[in-house]
Amino acid sequence: MFYVLFYLIFAVLTQFITYKWIKRIDMKERKFLKKWEKEYIEAYKDIWKKSYFEKLAEERKMEIYEKEKKKEKEDLKQYLKEVTIDEQFRQEYEENLNQAIEDLEKQEQI
Repeated sequence: MFYVLFYLIFAVLTQFITYKWIKRIDMKERKFLKKWEKEYIEAYKDIWKKSYFEKLAEERKMEIYEKEKKKEKEDLKQYLKEVTIDEQFRQEYEENLNQAIEDLEKQEQI
């Protein structure tokens, strides 16, 4: 009877001690993981922040570029509205066109 009681007390004590020991190891591991996750999140946050603002900068550059192109297009339209076609321009145009046709015909003959 003494041995049964001794083994029973020994089993309970070893289970209790083992439980406390595993719990302590688990708490240390959780603290380590919590610290690691926090560092990982901070590092990722910096990377995300950098890439986010790079993307915003690119979008801003694109907006500026599009505004410049739009302004150039409007300026060109305005300039073309001011262009007048006179008789001298038409004469030069016809001469250049005829010259190009003659050059093409010469190339076809060769």
